[in-house]
Amino acid sequence: MTVSFVIPTVDVSVLRNPSPSPSDLAPIAAQIRSACTTSGFFQITNHTMDAALVAKAFEYSRKFFSLPLDSKLAAKGQMNGYEPMGANAAAKGTLPDAKESYFVGEEGRSMSDMGIGGNVWPTDPSLPEDFKSTILAYRSQVQALSFKLYSVIALSLDLRADFFDEFLKGDASAARFLHYPPTPQDAGGRQKGIGAHTDYGGLTLLIQDGVGGLQIHPTGSLDDDDAWQDVPPVTVPSGAPPAIVCNIGDFLQLWTNGLYRSTVHRVINLSGKERYSIAYFANGGMDNEVEPIEKCVELTGGKKLFEKVTAKKHIFGRFKQSFADAQKST
Repeated sequence: MTVSFVIPTVDVSVLRNPSPSPSDLAPIAAQIRSACTTSGFFQITNHTMDAALVAKAFEYSRKFFSLPLDSKLAAKGQMNGYEPMGANAAAKGTLPDAKESYFVGEEGRSMSDMGIGGNVWPTDPSLPEDFKSTILAYRSQVQALSFKLYSVIALSLDLRADFFDEFLKGDASAARFLHYPPTPQDAGGRQKGIGAHTDYGGLTLLIQDGVGGLQIHPTGSLDDDDAWQDVPPVTVPSGAPPAIVCNIGDFLQLWTNGLYRSTVHRVINLSGKERYSIAYFANGGMDNEVEPIEKCVELTGGKKLFEKVTAKKHIFGRFKQSFADAQKST
């Protein structure tokens, strides 16, 4: 029997209220809980991000990726800045991912113990003068929205709204601007825009353009290649901010002892067009420890299914593996 998911679209306009009460948030918390216990994916509309800023960030992303390669490579840093095509492989046994990206973390911050340098800004004179300020404004807005969503997720687990606040202290999460050219079809099916993977951290917020290509796997059994399910872009009214795809990462699966699902997904761009998206990985502070929440352990049978781990160890380990797998595949 073919398994498929309903990926709900949740109207989160209540988050525009500066101080919504738990009762105000209860209806969207219930919808998010339902999504997180099934597909691990949901889309939100009528959120707090500014539509004009989002459009401008996409425009500037396209301008950056259209630069000559030398200009883009000049903005390459230590796991920040520009990441060229084929730099990593999200899935083992595949060709390197057919994408290029540009990472932006908290301005002025580096994490030398993880080999992560500070932001690196392009200097090509053809880019708009407000390139940097626009990209940082985008990151700031999506970070603020992610904090609100963590509060709703806490309520969805019948926890205090501020349950994840300690984890979010010292947050240096990155926005990743992505460009996927049409995926080559002469690679025996081994090359994707990004191969099958789960997200490393807590919560991902993704804005995609209208091209499509994001897919999830309902069972995670990748031998069944016919089971991949599209996550199509949601159409919103003119002038409204675009829908945001939200998905649970490994940390929330661990916290909830498997109650919430970190689902395998990939991107394969078969449209024949250029695809652009912006992901924000809301991963909190890197020195925080993550372990199953006692209430969730009780709800899932009483046995802890995951060991305690630091955010730094888990994320850094996954990153290193993806770069190593790319080297093996070339």
